[in-house]
Amino acid sequence: MGLHFHLTDWNTSLSEHLSGFTAINFDPIKVLKGNLGMKKSSSRKVLVVLQFTVSIVLITMTIVIGRQLEFIRNKNLGYEKSHIFAVPMGSKMGEHFDAIRNELIKNEGINDVIRLGRDMIHGGDATGDNDWEGKPAKSNLWFNITHSDQHTLDFFKIKLVEGRNFTGSLADSTHFILNETAVREMGLKNPIGTRLRIRTVPGTIIGVVKDFNYASVRKKIEPIVFKFNPKNSRQLYIKTNENKTVAAIDAMEKIWKQYYNDMPFTYNFLDESYQKLYTSEQKQGTIFNFFAVITILISCLGLLGLCTYTAQVKTKEIGIRKVLGATVFHIVQMLNREFFILVIIANIIAIPLALYFANDWLQGFAFRTNLPISIFLFSGILTLLITALTVSFKSIKAAIINPANSLRDE
Repeated sequence: MGLHFHLTDWNTSLSEHLSGFTAINFDPIKVLKGNLGMKKSSSRKVLVVLQFTVSIVLITMTIVIGRQLEFIRNKNLGYEKSHIFAVPMGSKMGEHFDAIRNELIKNEGINDVIRLGRDMIHGGDATGDNDWEGKPAKSNLWFNITHSDQHTLDFFKIKLVEGRNFTGSLADSTHFILNETAVREMGLKNPIGTRLRIRTVPGTIIGVVKDFNYASVRKKIEPIVFKFNPKNSRQLYIKTNENKTVAAIDAMEKIWKQYYNDMPFTYNFLDESYQKLYTSEQKQGTIFNFFAVITILISCLGLLGLCTYTAQVKTKEIGIRKVLGATVFHIVQMLNREFFILVIIANIIAIPLALYFANDWLQGFAFRTNLPISIFLFSGILTLLITALTVSFKSIKAAIINPANSLRDE
């Protein structure tokens, strides 16, 4: 995530400097009257190119951040998180889980209830104290441990790709279910039946589940082991029936007060907790949007000033061309041509910069969206349209002036 804060700081600093530079060199009243403070046309052109370069980079980054956030929202994590909320269970409720579950299931707003030994979003226990048949001497593999029961995989719709699930029998206390990443990093070709020790508990691998994103998409999927240990589960997960969520929450709150009447009832929905993982990216998107708009406005002001200056300098030329038969369209085309060239130059400079910054920002995600050329084309076309709208107003005004008046003034 090398540019999560660096790029925002760079963007803020550059935009502020450009704003200051423009404010110093352009008096808005003088700009609109055609009396500009800068004396050299080349300086104005360089400034316009620089401003539009920044605008294009900011527009592109805004699109990229939006695409990544959309990618995150729509990504199939490999488990179900919709209509599920979590409640910290505590030891009192844990001792009466079966009774609590039976009571909750009776409510029409509740579809299923399980207990789990980890937070599905923020993680839980982990260990490097492990051993298995054929383990390399230099292996330093860590497992994320999930204390669960026989209902976990079905509840979250985690796909079992090999072997079997827990049955709930006493024998399951020495059984393990691993994800595909764990099997791959252990170097196992036939994992089912392999002896595995997790800390002080020796056991056997009985199943393998398909990899799922149990953490942020910034991180690669890590090895995970499901250990049958319901009594060590301190998180309650409740799956609600659609449109009956309020009834489910009320039912859970009543049970909570039976055990912890002196403590506030708290819960969190999985999908909301998942989205909160990306609060910083959402804030960055807002910042880029803001500075993109500000920079575009500054660029348009600079472009308008340059257009005013150009029309003023070419007043005599415009008058002569109109006397010789040039149409308003041809005059506008003549005046607009050099501005389009400036914006095209800005695009040529900005696209490699935007590509670099976008790639660098996306490196902070193990799972990320792609960067189609359409993103950069859109940014370029948008700036060209902004240019056309900005300069055409002044160009048309200059083109429709009576040539007799302009030549007499000259």
